[in-house]
Amino acid sequence: MKRLRLAVAALVLIALAGIGVYAMRPAPVPATDFADALRGPASPSLSIPFGAYALTPEGLLRTTSTSGRESGIDRPMVKTLSGSYLSRDFAFEVDVMIPAEIQDLAFVGFGQGDPNPGLSNEPGAAFIFRIHRLSNTDAVHAAAARPPGGRLNTTVSPAEVLLRLEAIGKYVPGTKTTFRIERAGHVVALSMPGVPEARSAFDLRDYPKLFDEEAGFLFFGNSAEGTVFSNVRVRPRG
Repeated sequence: MKRLRLAVAALVLIALAGIGVYAMRPAPVPATDFADALRGPASPSLSIPFGAYALTPEGLLRTTSTSGRESGIDRPMVKTLSGSYLSRDFAFEVDVMIPAEIQDLAFVGFGQGDPNPGLSNEPGAAFIFRIHRLSNTDAVHAAAARPPGGRLNTTVSPAEVLLRLEAIGKYVPGTKTTFRIERAGHVVALSMPGVPEARSAFDLRDYPKLFDEEAGFLFFGNSAEGTVFSNVRVRPRG
């Protein structure tokens, strides 16, 4: 009987400890609308890695990269503080300008966005734009990127790693171009508003484990020094 009482007491303590840990978890940051030209001051809605980016009169400039003005694997993302955007419909837009004289691969996405070493540190567990300004391509891809994992691999083909990959348009070097991600119910659509045919849609039900309700961030970032991001906005869809 004494052992039974001790066992029950131990279970009660474990349960209370679990409740305490849950109660200590910070409340989720609300997935709110906001707009920011990214010229300063720092946005209260974004987490910006200022070791790699700086606010300028033109927008958020990539100032430091291990690969300089060439595309590499140094790919820190600017993210919303809220990871709760999976809980609502929205339209997310950001303007991207990659100078014609540099080589870069930029990203705009919805999801976890942590670097995937298995694909050259591209953002993983997300729906993403892959915006190329390279010597051999200026393609814009819409993709579903699998969760991060594995060792660093810089030679693998993206088609071997990404869950889905679709070319939807081309980036014109040196131009400020708007990229839009919309969530409406089960549908996530990636589009370039200035190019009517540049659109691709994903059904969330086809990717049930891509990211969870606490990892629905909105994010953007790139690889090379010189690219500028500006006019980020999140608003109700429609």
